[in-house]
Amino acid sequence: MDTSNGKHLDLIFSKRECQVFICNTTDQERCFCGRNVTAHSNRDPLHSSASSWNPTYHTFLSPTDAFGTILFQHGAHMLEAQYLRLAFDSRTDHILHLLTKQWGLELPKLVISVHGGRSQFQLPEKLRNYLKNGLMKIAKTTRAWILTDGTNGGIAEVIGESLSSERSSRLRNTRLACIGIAPWGMLENRHSLVGRGKRINYVHKESSKSKSALINLSNRHNYFLFADNGTCRQGGHELILRRRLEKSIGNIRLQSRNRCNIPLACLIVEGDLQTIQTVTQYIMEVPATPVIVIEGSGKASDLIIFACRYMTTSTKAQELRAYVLESIQSMFSTGIKETQVYFSLLELCAEKRDMIHIVSPDSTEGCCSDLDFQIMGSLLENEHLAPQLNLNLTLIWNRVDLARQKVFKSHHNWTHSALHETMMDALAQNRVDFVRLLLEQGVNMSQFLTIPRLEELYNSKAESTNTLRYLVADVRPTMIRNYKYTLFDIGLVINKLMKGTYKSSFSSRKFRRAYTAVMRKTFVSLQPSLLQSVLMNETVTGHEGDTMDVKEAVAFRFPFNELLVWAVLTNRHSMAKLMWQHGEEALAKALIACCLYKSMAEEAADDDLEAEVCEELRKNAIEFEDLALELVDHCHKKDDDLTVQLLTCAQPNWDRQTCLHLAVVAKLKSLLSHPSAQILLADLWMGGLRARKSPNAKVVFALLFPPIILKLDFKSEEELQLMPQTEEEYFYEIDKENLDIEESERLDGTENELEEINDEEQTDVDSKKSEASSVISQRGLIANIGDATTEAEPLTGNKPPKPLKLKKKVYEFYGAPITKFWVHSIAYFIFLFIYSYTVLIRTLPVIEWNEYYVLSYVVTLSMEKVREIAATDGVRTWKKIRVWANSGWNICDTIAILTFIFAFFLRLDPNIIPEARVIYSINIIYWYVRILRILSVSKFLGPLVTLLFRYFYTMAYFVVLLCVFLFGYGVFRQSLLYPENEPTWESLRNVTFQPYFMIYGELFKEEIDASCGEPGLDACVTGRWLNPLVMTFYLLMSIVLLLNMLIAVFNSIFIRKNPVALKIWMFQRYAVVLDYEGAPSLPPPFIIVSHIIILGKLLHRRSRLKYGLFDRSLKLYLDEKRLELIRDFEEECMEDLVKDKNKNERLACSANVHEIQEQLKTIQYKLDAFSSLPSLVLNKIEVIENTIKNKHSGKRMLSISKLPYTMLETPKIRQGDKRSLENLKSNVANSDNSISHSEND
Repeated sequence: MDTSNGKHLDLIFSKRECQVFICNTTDQERCFCGRNVTAHSNRDPLHSSASSWNPTYHTFLSPTDAFGTILFQHGAHMLEAQYLRLAFDSRTDHILHLLTKQWGLELPKLVISVHGGRSQFQLPEKLRNYLKNGLMKIAKTTRAWILTDGTNGGIAEVIGESLSSERSSRLRNTRLACIGIAPWGMLENRHSLVGRGKRINYVHKESSKSKSALINLSNRHNYFLFADNGTCRQGGHELILRRRLEKSIGNIRLQSRNRCNIPLACLIVEGDLQTIQTVTQYIMEVPATPVIVIEGSGKASDLIIFACRYMTTSTKAQELRAYVLESIQSMFSTGIKETQVYFSLLELCAEKRDMIHIVSPDSTEGCCSDLDFQIMGSLLENEHLAPQLNLNLTLIWNRVDLARQKVFKSHHNWTHSALHETMMDALAQNRVDFVRLLLEQGVNMSQFLTIPRLEELYNSKAESTNTLRYLVADVRPTMIRNYKYTLFDIGLVINKLMKGTYKSSFSSRKFRRAYTAVMRKTFVSLQPSLLQSVLMNETVTGHEGDTMDVKEAVAFRFPFNELLVWAVLTNRHSMAKLMWQHGEEALAKALIACCLYKSMAEEAADDDLEAEVCEELRKNAIEFEDLALELVDHCHKKDDDLTVQLLTCAQPNWDRQTCLHLAVVAKLKSLLSHPSAQILLADLWMGGLRARKSPNAKVVFALLFPPIILKLDFKSEEELQLMPQTEEEYFYEIDKENLDIEESERLDGTENELEEINDEEQTDVDSKKSEASSVISQRGLIANIGDATTEAEPLTGNKPPKPLKLKKKVYEFYGAPITKFWVHSIAYFIFLFIYSYTVLIRTLPVIEWNEYYVLSYVVTLSMEKVREIAATDGVRTWKKIRVWANSGWNICDTIAILTFIFAFFLRLDPNIIPEARVIYSINIIYWYVRILRILSVSKFLGPLVTLLFRYFYTMAYFVVLLCVFLFGYGVFRQSLLYPENEPTWESLRNVTFQPYFMIYGELFKEEIDASCGEPGLDACVTGRWLNPLVMTFYLLMSIVLLLNMLIAVFNSIFIRKNPVALKIWMFQRYAVVLDYEGAPSLPPPFIIVSHIIILGKLLHRRSRLKYGLFDRSLKLYLDEKRLELIRDFEEECMEDLVKDKNKNERLACSANVHEIQEQLKTIQYKLDAFSSLPSLVLNKIEVIENTIKNKHSGKRMLSISKLPYTMLETPKIRQGDKRSLENLKSNVANSDNSISHSEND
């Protein structure tokens, strides 16, 4: 069906016109169709004598000639409504195509057919508001189609009023559909509607003013279908079209994956005898349509309600027969036979009363008595609908209250497959409340979430702005249209958003094998019995011959983690918060969500998406940042030791990253500056030392006099076991313990068994890392962590702390970050002193010791930079370089190193030694500036260094503005004063030389007012007098404006950044601790020894097929049992936090309620004061009357009797009462004046 946007509807739809004149028995001049003889252009003499008239045989079809747009005047705006005249037996599929494709309506989730009063229709105000509010709610939540007769003055007018507030003046943007189906032959002024694609102004007439039998259209409807059966001034056939359309809509599926059809409900308000017949048709058809009757609306509604309540049996019906017949006759003025027919229909209504639902606005059931709840609830009570279909309906309508009270309360035996199917739909449709309800009903998410389902969720259409397609396009440049995302694509997206420091589990080989095993057709085609047996701990063989657990392949161990990432990547923020509240690892999930949101906001800005999208993503990131901070703060208040372990324990489900590292990736300054994190960083900075007072002095003295190391205070063995460590230290302890056990078992003769165990441990790097923690736990290295989780026992148990041995003390001292910092700092200042000495003395052709030392320092420093790149977090080498280059110091170090090496090679040629010295001199500037990096470690100087760099970045923008005026004036001055210059480099230098120094006050006065033009002097340059004028403007702009603006900006930066400078320094402190923790103990140039040792260890590990490069981040490696204790603590704190937030919300609500109650008491007090005013007024009037009686006799009494009976005065009287008081006073004054005048006369 193609109607070209509705312009050729006459090719599809037809009208009917009578072609046979059959005399009406009551009026010989008119046909049964209602028209006279002259209106029939064609008579068929064979049928002209027929006794009955049938539109099927006595009318002919012709293309419709009435469709277009009706313009209703509605205040200052025009309301548009589409209309079409069509035959009453038109094809309903064409009508649906017209409504959805041409007129732009979405398919409804519910159809409400409203029947009831037409003429002289009156509803109480309470009932009218009840209808309006209920229909508004149901139409907005379900996008329902509401079908009425479209007339003005009846129930259709009330329905239109209820939806008019949400109606757009533009038809295409209309959210709510109110469709009027009216008879064409009964329309008043219908001839004005004739026209193809016509736009007409329809004069809306009030129902009370229209006295003819014709009907007016309601201006509150936005779509009209005019049913035509060829008659005039006759109705009823529009109901045929309406029922056919309703049945056709009811056969349409709501969603492709659901078995639910679009539901239909009938709403009865008041009504006539035709309404009773309509109700009977609805409840007797198969399947029956539920009917909702409004109590108190009158006429037919009251009769139906009476029948359903009292005519429950045939005996009772016969007892009430006389009363009901009398009521029908008095109400509708019908004959006896007709009355008996409708009594029979009422008996049918009583028999099918389970399909008739009576609702009343006076019900005391709360929200359950609302009209929307009653209408939807009646649909859910149909016997022909299965519980699963009812649950799907409530999900489609997004009515969790109905699901809770109507579905789950009446049905308790739910299968897992049914709930899983609903959970899948709820997640895909972003129904947060439904997901929460299903979780309350006990849905096991570990069984629900499988690889195919998760992949389907990523490919589901999101209602909100979904940036996932842009993200996948960056990692899949060749992505085609309608591309189906795979979890491998999602893994690449996550890796990209995490800045290369994180490897998603979707990118691992283990997951690839699982994905292949699940998605292969051979695995999907397994028989149910075989699949069930396989899932009982059987294994699947991948392409590489490796085996894995099928349960891990089918489902996820931590489903809420995966769903949180899915919700964040698809921008379902409310769903992401719900996933954060459930499951384990809440802190890690919040940090991951924050990092992803921030990266997505950056990507959205780069892709030039709407500004609202970027701002929304940033707000979401801030919200998760606040949630993470609240959780850490709550954990810190409950147990600071366990909080430190929570921040530093390796998370196996998040690429073995720590929460502290994730906070750094997400740049959460507030979390890094939290006391828990700062206590941890301070502890890590000291390493194995315990020096609370003057630690720097003690370390420096110990470096200068090593025997002092024995006098320093160190932590115990138990305390060191609870400290985070690098991966190298972690596996060093494992190897050490393995050697000890191997030696002891060798002595016991169990050497062969140990070799088998070692072979199994060395087969796979990932397996080694995951199993090693349990080995350590068995040997007692972290045995005391379990004790730390209980408050009853001390941290180290009942045993006394075990002191460190001498060898361990030396190792811990030189391995502490604070010691490495001072060692490298002292070595750096020695290098800087020797480098300064080198550039200050004469450079000889022969290389001396000082240059060799500087060269060795720079070369070994460059080797250290290579080691840093290799140790940086990253999946690939280029990502490691990218992460490493994020630090500006690393880039500057690289440039300085390359510059020095270049200058050194130039220095080897004796002829260009001066040029090399120049490069040396320039290069040493940076090495002095690099002292700021050392000073930034200080708590007092670090924040100032942060402000200094902030000033530098800001000043760079002002330099650009300054250069505009500098070059402008410089070129003008040079060209004006020196017109005869030759093209040299010196001329270019002079363009900016003197103008630049003018900014600092050097004005070069001798050139401004130079003597010229006199005898013996050079002639004056033409236009010389312009230089002082332009220079004045230049100095005004550069000194007065730009420099003062720069000072003002610096002041603003200081005011804004100084309070947070310490927080920024605390955030950067983690990187400093991490750098010095992973740095070798020996400084350059002796660092080459450490590099050789590191390389030897790496080759040794590679030769034994153990493990390669180590992760240099600090982590607390725990086995699964100890990790569960930390998770339990986190879950407990999470539950407490949620309870506290809910409690605070309840307290806030209680405070608001209390405030409202106080206001109500105040209002009641004022009302009581007003209620006592009449007695006060009466007393005052009585006093006035008595006074007048005493002074004057009859005339004064006559005047007083004419005074208005109103209030005189009261504190805080309303404006209307004040006016009454003034009128009263003026009347009293006038009466007194009139009395005095009469007495004078």
